[in-house]
Amino acid sequence: MAAKFSAGEVDFHRAEFSGGKVSFDHATFSDGNTVSFSSAKFSGGQVDFGAADDWSHPPTFDWHGKTPAGVVLPAGADVTP
Repeated sequence: MAAKFSAGEVDFHRAEFSGGKVSFDHATFSDGNTVSFSSAKFSGGQVDFGAADDWSHPPTFDWHGKTPAGVVLPAGADVTP
């Protein structure tokens, strides 16, 4: 995938991930950007951030408590709101 999120804003507000696989392999989430998954629904399939190249400025999520089933974060990532 190799998406690069830098110096801008991307909003996945109210996106629905309900089947299949979405991969953010080699994606770059770096300083100067805002990537938001506010009110996004993760209800099936897999959304994989595990192989992101840069997680220094991670996206924001508004889930409370446990990471939803099917969401894979980089090792040691903490995205608790």
